[in-house]
Amino acid sequence: MYGLGIRVGFYLQWMSSPATAWIAPGETNSLRTANAFFISATFIGLIIETALNHLDVVEIYVILLLGFGAQYSWLITTLWRVATHFNAGWDPTRHMRAPIPSTMYWFLYNTVQIAQIIFQLWFWLYKIPRTNNECARFGFAFFKVKLTSNGFRIFNVVVMVVLLVLMVVFFALHFRQLWREGRLPLSPLTAMTMSEIQEKREQEYESLTFFRDVLT
Repeated sequence: MYGLGIRVGFYLQWMSSPATAWIAPGETNSLRTANAFFISATFIGLIIETALNHLDVVEIYVILLLGFGAQYSWLITTLWRVATHFNAGWDPTRHMRAPIPSTMYWFLYNTVQIAQIIFQLWFWLYKIPRTNNECARFGFAFFKVKLTSNGFRIFNVVVMVVLLVLMVVFFALHFRQLWREGRLPLSPLTAMTMSEIQEKREQEYESLTFFRDVLT
């Protein structure tokens, strides 16, 4: 359906951000911006074509997989962090030297990600059950599986729900942190210097460590 060049382009887009964080951290911000535009344009085009009913469900599935497949690695990394109680020594990204994303990039990127997860839930809960089964369509789950099978649908719904919950929780926590640090336009606090922000984060981390030790 999609040529080798298109698929390789998507795969390189998946790997570019983590690779750049290791090899050329100074270029990370520009690459993040390019990838954000790339993903956003793909998602907007997908919504338009779906609304016009120009795409078969298998085409929607492939575009979602190619455009947002990198989310699965983020999900595995996040679940690993939760399982290790956010121990920095076990964090697989601890040696990356990439700069912290800007507030605007963080907000827009996470908004697009949450929007596409909601779209995927609509796709698996509404679009797929109403698909004509005269022509067999297949998906990927480390083996060939029918796209319209109930088990495959339930698996994808569960994954999307977990992703949505994690995205919303981390979005809310980070938003709260930015608000408390005075880094949002409507925040009641004045903008803090980087040293003040770092000092505040260290104090919060010490408090969390104390409560964790008490609970354990």
